[in-house]
This record gives sequence, C-alpha cells and structure tokens, in this order.
Amino acid sequence: VDLQSDPNIAGIVLTAREIGDRKAAEQQLQLSEARFKALVQNSSDVVLVVGANGTVRYASPSVVSTMGLSPDELMGRTLEEAFRDSGVDWEVALRSGHDQGEHPELLEFGFRNERSDWIHMEASVTDLRREEAVGGFVLNARDVTERTTMMQRLRYQSTHDALTGLANRVLAAEELGGMLSRNAGGSTVAVISLDIDDFKDVNDSLGHGAGDRLLYAVADRIKESLAFGDIAARSSGDEFVVVLERAHGEAQVLELADRLLSSLERPFDVDGRELTVTASAGVAYDHDRETAAEVLLRNADTAMYKAKQMGKRRSVVFEPHMHTASADRLELRADLARAIDTEQFVPHYQPIVDLLTRRIVGCEALIRWQHPQRGLLSPAVFVPLAEESGLIGAMGEWMMERACRDLSEWRSSMPEVAEAMTISVNLTAQEVHGERLVPVVTDILRRTGLPADRLVLEVTESNLLSDTQVIQDRMQRLRELGTRLAIDDFGTGYSSLGYVQKFAFDVLKIDRSFIEGLDRQTNRQIVTAVLDLARELQVRVVAEGIEEEDQEQALIELGCVYAQGYRYSRPVPAAQFRKLLIEQTAPARA
Repeated sequence: VDLQSDPNIAGIVLTAREIGDRKAAEQQLQLSEARFKALVQNSSDVVLVVGANGTVRYASPSVVSTMGLSPDELMGRTLEEAFRDSGVDWEVALRSGHDQGEHPELLEFGFRNERSDWIHMEASVTDLRREEAVGGFVLNARDVTERTTMMQRLRYQSTHDALTGLANRVLAAEELGGMLSRNAGGSTVAVISLDIDDFKDVNDSLGHGAGDRLLYAVADRIKESLAFGDIAARSSGDEFVVVLERAHGEAQVLELADRLLSSLERPFDVDGRELTVTASAGVAYDHDRETAAEVLLRNADTAMYKAKQMGKRRSVVFEPHMHTASADRLELRADLARAIDTEQFVPHYQPIVDLLTRRIVGCEALIRWQHPQRGLLSPAVFVPLAEESGLIGAMGEWMMERACRDLSEWRSSMPEVAEAMTISVNLTAQEVHGERLVPVVTDILRRTGLPADRLVLEVTESNLLSDTQVIQDRMQRLRELGTRLAIDDFGTGYSSLGYVQKFAFDVLKIDRSFIEGLDRQTNRQIVTAVLDLARELQVRVVAEGIEEEDQEQALIELGCVYAQGYRYSRPVPAAQFRKLLIEQTAPARA
C-alpha cells in the first residue's frame, strides 16, 4: 500500500514491545524440558508423571524392562492399574508427596507385572505440578527385587534351621511371644521340648551325615503329628520345640507329647538301614499368658532334662522346683571340667571270676567321681555331662592309664595272684572312632609297663555301626599290639554274630538282660546258642549281672565258665580289690 498517496493517512504510529524476557523464558523452559526428558529417558529408574487423578501422563522408557509395558501402553492408566496387587493407596501416596515437599519419604511395595513376575519397588512421590516442565506428580521408582530377595533370604536363614527347614529357636520365641500377647479366648499356650535319646551314639556310630539325615526324618515325623497353626522348631542339635497356641487343657497337650514320642519310635530308614530311636519330652504351660516366651521355653527344656534323668523315653510336665535341679546340673557340669585336674575321679574294679574255682581271673575297671561336696557319684550322673562337654575322651584316657597302672602294681607286688589277671577297660564311641586310639593305647602300655595281652578293650555293638572298614582296621592294629578285644552287651545290638566274625573278638560278654531271664526258655536257648558259638570260634564268654545262686547254677549247667556280678562283688576301690586278691590262696590263669 502506498501510504503517501492516501489522503486519509496522516502518519504512521509504531508500537514496540520488549519480548526478550519471554523469549529467554521460553528457551529456558525448552531447555528444562529437554534436560528433564534426557534425564528420565536415560535413567534406569522408572519415572512416571501422574496427574492429580492418578492417571499416568508420561512414562520413561525403563518401564519396558521393569513392568513389561511400553511407555505408550502405560499412558492413560491409573497407578492402581499399573501396579497390580501392590496394596498401596495411591491417593494417599500422592497426597503425601504434596505434604512432604522436597524431601519425600521412600515407599516400598511389590506388584505383579505384565509378565506375572513379582517385582519389589522402592519409590518416592514428588509434587511438581507447579513446575511447567512437568506439571504433575513425579513417581521415581527403583527395582529392588534383588535386594529384597536377598534380605528375605537372610531373614529366612536367621529364623530357620538350614538342615530341616523348620523354624529355629529365635523364630519360635518370636511366635510364642506373639501368642502370649494375643487373647485366644481362654485357651492355653503350651510348649513341648523334645530331645532324641542317646543321639550322640548315632553320630559316633554311623557318622554325622547319617545323623543329619535322621534329624531331617525326625523333623518330618514331628510336622506330621501337628495341627494347623502349631509351630515346630529345631532348637539345637537333636532338640526340637513344638509351640501350641490354642491347646484346650493340659490333658490334650500331654496326649500330643505322648503321641509325638510314639511316632518317633517307629523305625526310620536311613541309608538303607533301619534305625529305631526314642525321645524325651518336657511340657510347660502358660494359662494366664503372663510368662515371657524365653521363660516358657526354658521351663519346657528343664522338664525335658528331668525326663532324661528319670530314665528317658517319657514326657514330664514342668514344676517350679525343677529350676533348682536344672541349676544344679549346670553347676555339676562346671565342676566336671575341674575334676580331672584335681584328681577327683576314682577307679573301681569288679571281679571276673571262674565259676568252677570261684577265683578272680580278671576285673572290669569302672570310673566313679568323688565329688568334694556331693560324695561318690556313679557314671550315670556324670558321663552324659562328659559327653555333652567333650570331656569324655580325656576321662577315658585317664581311666585306661590308671587301670593299667594298678594292674601293673598288683602284678609286681603279688605275682602269684595277679600275674595272670586281665583288666577290662570300656572304650567310648569317641575313642573307637578317633584316630588317636591306637597311639594312646600304645603309649599307655609303654608308660605303665603292662603286657598288652593283659589289657582287654571292651566295645559295644552300637559303636561299630559306621565306617566299618576303618574301625575294623583300627581294631586289627590293636590286636597286633597284643591287646584283647571284647564285645560288651552281646546280643542287644544290630548284628551280633556278624561283628564277632568280622572283628575277631576274644571275649563275648552276655548282657545281663538274658541272665535275668534264664528261667525262661527263650533266654536259656539264646545263652546256649552264644556258648555254642563261642566254643566254635574259640572265644571266651563272660556272663554279666549275676546276682542269684540259681543264675550261677544255670550258667554252670550250660557250660559257661566266667561271670561277673554282685553275687561275687560290687565294684570296689583299688585298695579293697587288692584285699580280694590277697584272700585268694592260689593264682588263677586267664
């Protein structure tokens, strides 16, 4: 348009506005958007921009690997739809993101993704609705599945027994504490403490591998006997705990305890071998839910130890006075550690006699403990404690050396009576299975000067069950030293005849259980068969536990030559046994 030729236009007015700030703001916004997009697109974390209604408006590319969806597929979904089964109230979470400002708290949750994988996330919600580059809530979420799984695994390992998969004592105490704090309508909370009787014999005889497999089978047997909601735990070693929250009276708990003991007596198949075990149980109750969990567990343990002391294979209910006995047991165990160094052990000797001449031809060495406060204690009191504390090996070596030394002294001072005698020493399972046995015996014979053929080493059949070839070689080395071997409690074990042939024993000791029933035809036939076998193998037989004249007469009639028992003498100290030898007018050749 020609402005100059138009008479209506007198002039031109120009209006100008400064837009530098706006351009700079637009450039800054574009830069911020670009920076935000670059950050979220290259982040391994899931970044979602969510509207106030919880709908996803933006999703970073990382959602593909984490959630199994593309960003486009996620757009328009609500957080509830995106994180299925998370259990999170997202309306509350978004509100918290607004309230917490620049320092949002971390939110942990799990959800099932589109591939049906369970994913654990750690997330924060930040309110950036006023930021033009964002304009919404920003959810930053990190996949912590690996970390969470590891923590869960560590938690499981810290609360469960690795061998059996049962809860351990820590978890049992936690669960018991929860039960005691809840009101269960007046029902009784109870604990049953179970311990396998003489389990150490299984480990020593069959090896720890077989022992572990037996424990695994025992755990399964216990679980089978429980009702839903009851808790079975392995407390330690061969001890188990059962926790009951809704027991209806003591009678029901005792019935369960007895049922558990009966179930454990059914034979177990371990490595193709049939094993039979027994167990002892202690029961403790809390009717008013005022007892602490650890106290209730300890009460059950105390009752279980009482069951052991009463002969095992039974259940006992806790009574308050038992705590005194439990403390007494701990004190005795501490005293035992000092007994060897302070020479509190005392050997006793029980004669082995010739039934026809009534002369002493040998003796069995038996240990006693002369406790400074409690007096003379029998092995039944302290040997189990020695086995638990690991002192049984040192105790056995001490007893063997003392016995050999005493017989050497008798042989020197009264050769006409004692020169032909033998002395029998019992070997523990630890000694039989230990590599030190042969060197220890060799060294003791050297130090005491006792001829090897005067020492008889007694083993029980149960101690020969595992590592048969290793033990057979060890026994053969003892025979090469010149010592004699005896099998104790013959006839009560697993395969008596096979062991006699395999280990070439010199002496069979018939268990007292057969002697007590000699008036019964079955026992008489067993003893007759043992004597016939011994004559065939040229093995000496010693009948144990002779107390009555009719037992002695029956053995003589059957052709048994040697015996020991209270009929001839109780086990007596060395000085008293020496007097028994002096009373003999002539020696008896072994």
